Amino acid sequence: MRTRFEPSDVERYARAIAFDALRLERGDRLFIDCEPAHRELVAALARICFAEGIEVDVHYTEPYVLRARLIEAPDELIGTDTPWERRRLRATIGPDAALLWIATEAEPGVLGDAPGDRLARHQQQRARRFRWLAKAAEVLEQKWCIVDFPTDGSAAQAYPELDLDEAHRRLFADLRSFARCGPGDPDGAWARHAEGLARLAEQLDGLDLRALRYHGPGTDLTVGLIPGARWRAGAGESPYGDVVSVNVPTEEVFTSPDRRVAEGTFTCTRPLSIYGRVIEGIHGSFARGRLQRVDCVREEDTAYLRELFATRGGDRIGEVALVDARSRIGAADRIYWSTLLDENAASHFAFGLGFVDTVLPDGDREHRRLVNRSDIHLDVMIGSPEVDVTGTDAKGREVPVLRDGAFCFG
Repeated sequence: MRTRFEPSDVERYARAIAFDALRLERGDRLFIDCEPAHRELVAALARICFAEGIEVDVHYTEPYVLRARLIEAPDELIGTDTPWERRRLRATIGPDAALLWIATEAEPGVLGDAPGDRLARHQQQRARRFRWLAKAAEVLEQKWCIVDFPTDGSAAQAYPELDLDEAHRRLFADLRSFARCGPGDPDGAWARHAEGLARLAEQLDGLDLRALRYHGPGTDLTVGLIPGARWRAGAGESPYGDVVSVNVPTEEVFTSPDRRVAEGTFTCTRPLSIYGRVIEGIHGSFARGRLQRVDCVREEDTAYLRELFATRGGDRIGEVALVDARSRIGAADRIYWSTLLDENAASHFAFGLGFVDTVLPDGDREHRRLVNRSDIHLDVMIGSPEVDVTGTDAKGREVPVLRDGAFCFG
């Protein structure tokens, strides 16, 4: 197996994932979903997990198989699953199991020429089939985490000005820095970072906001917030008592808005990389809580998104997330063409599924019903230093939240 990185660097990154993010312990089982291009990280995870008495199960995926399905298969083979796939995924739920998804694409855009309507139907049908899994993941009955690892495609996209080997090294150095396990990061840096985000969330809770307005070039969007909803950071407590970081890295604080209230226009500030497609120039408008219009640079991408947003709840907002200038990803001032990274460089919102647990368990049941329910969750980035965010509190007063890319408190 060819290696481009120092084994000790890969091992420290793997340890951050296994022990700082997923909190794995002896007797646990780690399920990994990835592509063959991620083998170097997978091997490091296997070494450290087996040494600690943790079982490892690896499922490699091949994007060209999905591409072939979308282009060649009859309609009855779109969105299907198998009994053995369901059995494996059921095994990822429980106190002694965790699922890791290494999300970086080996060849970004491999599905770019696949029919967008068929891809959207494939996602919709699979989402409906696996609603039980999404519910388990939402409350961390399935402990899960998403990470990135350099591939030829992702390194070349992130650092097109460098030769491929150096691009790999630069991207991995970035990933380690973002995960707080770089050469300048002491032990425990990730935990301290997570605690800092939790404090920001508490400060936002204290503002008692009832709406957010994003205003900047091409964007003037107001989103209603739910009374009694709380802001959260990237780490959450599972029903088993573990504090799990589901995204590594994470720089955001987020909440679920009132699905009925979204008005105005938005223009995405970063491209969206999703399911083998790279989508640029996303912009559109909302009225009375629903998406009224969406367009992209390419007509085929517009058709794909319109089909996807036709999913139950897909045309409403399920999450609003704020990211400020303290983000190491944003400070890098680089587009990574990775949703995991790019959404943590800038404020964003998500179409589709919201998080019921952002409304306190003892909150008003009617308020909990204002959280959007959907079979999709798709983040789009609308933040930049030029996009200000202003809140409206319970007394109707305007409260500056983000100015010039920085929080106005904290």
